[in-house]
Amino acid sequence: PRKGPLQRAPIEDLPGKPRQRGDREPMSARTAAAPPIEVVTSIEDACYVLKVGLGADASAAVLKILGFDNDQLVPCAEVAVDLAANISNGELIIDVIGNGGGWVDTGYDLNHYLYANMPHSPMKETFQACEWYDLPQIDALDWFVSLAEHELPRLSDARDPRQEIVNLIHRMDRASQSLTTSSDSFGRVRKVEQLQNSSACLQTLILKFGTPSAPRKETDEWIEFDGLYKQCVALAKPLGGSRGMHIMGYAPSNKYPKQMSPPTWDYYTSTVVKVHGGTNRKFSSMAF
Repeated sequence: PRKGPLQRAPIEDLPGKPRQRGDREPMSARTAAAPPIEVVTSIEDACYVLKVGLGADASAAVLKILGFDNDQLVPCAEVAVDLAANISNGELIIDVIGNGGGWVDTGYDLNHYLYANMPHSPMKETFQACEWYDLPQIDALDWFVSLAEHELPRLSDARDPRQEIVNLIHRMDRASQSLTTSSDSFGRVRKVEQLQNSSACLQTLILKFGTPSAPRKETDEWIEFDGLYKQCVALAKPLGGSRGMHIMGYAPSNKYPKQMSPPTWDYYTSTVVKVHGGTNRKFSSMAF
C-alpha cells in the first residue's frame, strides 16, 4: 500500500512493543534528533522534493521517488535540480528506497533528464541512459520478432498455396520449439498452445483438402479452402495481427524523432554490445 505524506514524528513517538530486559537502547536515545525536513513540492503517488537541514547552515536536496508507474517524475526532478543548484552546489540525493516499481522507460526518461546536460556525462543520448537489460537478443525473442515482422501470407497471392501453408507450419513449429525453453513465464505457455493448435489445424487442412494440391483459385472449393485456412491461422492469435505491425507502438525515439516515422524493427535489431554475466551480449536498442 502507498504510504501517506511524510511524517516528522520523532522515533520515540512511533508505536512499538514495550522494551524488554536486554533490548538495545532506542535509536533516538543514542543519536541526535532527526534533521528538519521541508517538503518543497510533491506529486501524489509519484515523488517528493525535500530540503533537509544538516546544521551549520548546510542543506541537502533530496528527490524521493515513490514509484515509476507515472509520467510525473521529470517535472519533480526539474524542481529538485533547481533546489540543488540553490542550496547544495548542484548535488542531489535521489532516494528510491521502498518505491513501488513501474515502467522501465520512466526510469530511462528520468536518467536522461538528470544526466544528458551534465558536463562530461557519458549519457548524452537517451539510449545511453538505459541499463541494457530490457531486450537481450535471445532465441525466444528472435522468433517473436521473425513472426511479427512478416505479414501473414495471403493464399490468393501465393503461386503455390499448398507450399505456402507448409512454410507457415514450419515457422510456427520452430517458434513453439523456441518458446518452450521458457514456457513458464510471460504467457508463453498459452502462446505455445496457440501455435501448436494452429499448426495442427493447418496440417489437417493440407491432408484433407490440399493433397496432392490446393483447389483451383476462384472456385467454390477454393473459397471454402481459403476460409478454413484463415480459421486455422486465427487460432494462433498472430503476433502483430495479419499485417505484422500491431505488436509495435509508435513514439518518437532518438533515431526516429518524428512521431509518424515509418514502422521499423530497429528497436530490436539495432543492438549495442555490452558485457553481461562476464560475456559480450547484444542488447537493444540504439533506436530507443
